[in-house]
Amino acid sequence: MGNCGFTLAPCREAEADLVFRNLERAEDISRDAMLAGINWNWETYPEYLDVLDALPKGINYAGYMGPLPSERTSWANARFQTPQPTTT
Repeated sequence: MGNCGFTLAPCREAEADLVFRNLERAEDISRDAMLAGINWNWETYPEYLDVLDALPKGINYAGYMGPLPSERTSWANARFQTPQPTTT
C-alpha cells in the first residue's frame, strides 16, 4: 500500500488534505472517493499498519512508506526539538 513518494501515513488527519491533493494529481484518485472510503484512525506509520491489520483482506498486501510523508513529519518534529550540545 502506497506508491512512490505518496502514502497515507505518517500523517495527521488535519493534514490529510495535502495527501489527497497529491494523490488526486499524481494518481488521478478522486478526492470524493478518498473521503468516502478512508476512515482516518492513525497519525504514525505503526498506527496505520494496525488499522490495515484490522481490515478484512482478500489478497496479500505489504506496506510501503514513501519518502515524502516521512520527510514532512521529520521536518515538522525538528522544529520543536531542543538542540543538544556536541561532544568532542
